[in-house]
Amino acid sequence: MEQGFMEILQQMIKERGKDVILDASKCKSLLADYTKGEYKKESKFLLKALEAKVQKAVNSTQEIEVCRKQQIRLLNEEEGIDEKIAIDLVDTLFFILRGVEKKGSGEATTSSGTSSPKQQQQAVETKQMELGEVCTKSYGMYTIKDGEEVVNNQIFKNSAKPAHREIIAKPFMKNQPSMEFRIFENNSIEEDVPIEKCVELYEACIIELTPGLSVNDQIKINFDVNKAGLFTVSAVDLTNNLPLPVNVKIYGT
Repeated sequence: MEQGFMEILQQMIKERGKDVILDASKCKSLLADYTKGEYKKESKFLLKALEAKVQKAVNSTQEIEVCRKQQIRLLNEEEGIDEKIAIDLVDTLFFILRGVEKKGSGEATTSSGTSSPKQQQQAVETKQMELGEVCTKSYGMYTIKDGEEVVNNQIFKNSAKPAHREIIAKPFMKNQPSMEFRIFENNSIEEDVPIEKCVELYEACIIELTPGLSVNDQIKINFDVNKAGLFTVSAVDLTNNLPLPVNVKIYGT
């Protein structure tokens, strides 16, 4: 990637935060202003990678090398981007979002040029994993946006396993006994997916709340896919630092 273009992306993040890259539509609206009409080819390929949600996988992965290979393959095989360009795009996103860069054909390193202990461990784990260790589905929650029923994906297809995402929710009334959510899976890598393109996982998914919580108390909801591909939901009462029971009812049980 051209050094000038890299510096522009770093400037965007410095001034507006990582969300300017994580949100493809936000990046698209600002990129032309920052590049002042230059770097059109680089901008085109970057936006294509962002629309494929590569940046989300890069930003959240715990397995850097596995994720890198998977996202390069995604851009090359599914998005039709030349392999060299795909490598450049993925490495650029790792560098600007995580401070990780590639040194030749070697393993990922920090921007200082030396492998951190965590990255060294990841490299060992990577050698023990198959290239196909990614999520085969996207997982999300039912919501209504602009009057339409959609599933807001939290974990995305093609993200490296294990995958983790968490959100914060609040009770809508004092001393609320529970929260109920609808959880779906789908094959889309879009953030919001029409509900008719999704499959509901559970007949019911209910989080039992700590008695006495107010509307200002926070509940952390965790979404996880482990290395075996098992999707789970868990929750924590952040006010009292207590794990909360999550009761799911499987269809037909």
